[in-house]
Amino acid sequence: MISNTLRKGLARSSLFYNQAFFSTVQKKTRMELTLRTPYKTILKDYDGFSRIITKTNEAALVIQNKSPPACYVLPPGHLKVKFTADNKETSGDYLHLGGWVTVHL
Repeated sequence: MISNTLRKGLARSSLFYNQAFFSTVQKKTRMELTLRTPYKTILKDYDGFSRIITKTNEAALVIQNKSPPACYVLPPGHLKVKFTADNKETSGDYLHLGGWVTVHL
């Protein structure tokens, strides 16, 4: 009887203790993107994109900003990066020989 009440009390206190530390983790608002080809890095740790559109043999591949962190292999061809703000350096249209995209926190 004493052990049951002690066990319930410890379970409640450990649950409260874990919730307190879980709420202090700071979450990023947007995902970051690294776009590489075998020859150069096009975008590195860039968070101002909304989506990337490219075509594969089977269908169109669309990677959005709210997708989970992952690494995608890109087939050779046309690649369109849609930016959230106006970017004067590039239009977002690329023709590449294949590469990979890493979406990360």
